[in-house]
Amino acid sequence: MSSHVPLRVAAVLGAIVGFSALSVCSWIYAVRTRSPKETRPHVAYLIQAYRPECAIWEVERLMRKVLLALVATVLPVTLSPALQMEAVTLVLIASLVAHLYFWPYEADDWNRAEIGLLIVSLTITGMTTCLIANDLHWAKSALTQRLLVFLICAIAGGICIAMMVAFAMAYLAERRQRAEAKKAEESAARPLPSTGEAAAEPRADATRTLDD
Repeated sequence: MSSHVPLRVAAVLGAIVGFSALSVCSWIYAVRTRSPKETRPHVAYLIQAYRPECAIWEVERLMRKVLLALVATVLPVTLSPALQMEAVTLVLIASLVAHLYFWPYEADDWNRAEIGLLIVSLTITGMTTCLIANDLHWAKSALTQRLLVFLICAIAGGICIAMMVAFAMAYLAERRQRAEAKKAEESAARPLPSTGEAAAEPRADATRTLDD
């Protein structure tokens, strides 16, 4: 029974790598073969935020999620917490370097936000590593543990609140822009009075004045 374990592990890893490669290649093919005049909606939705030369950048996000999920599965906290944190740190550093080098988004604010989130993720990962090291050290301190847990939760909670506020503000701004665009369309579609009608109105007003 135990002799089949390495084969099963190899089969699972092979399936993960194979399906990941299939997903990446499929997306690259969909982006590279798109029509410049009429892009399919599901492709346009995922590439419109990126610069033309970084149209396939969604692959980076896909691979980052796959690698983080793979690390959490292969290296669970109960097996090797320090090794898991190190692997997560390497994935985040690679993603941060790639973002700094390619600067993929059209809007600079989005690039800065993504880089800031990656830096915060690295900070939380480093603090979690310190928490694990403090827990395993012979001279561990309960105060240090509580302080680290508080800081980790505060940073994560603050980022979540900030993202929710930013999302709400962007949503309200989008609704305001749509309302203004709709009013502009209605004003443009409203028919203008003809020349005869416009000339008849002053005459009618003059006639009423003479009668009075």
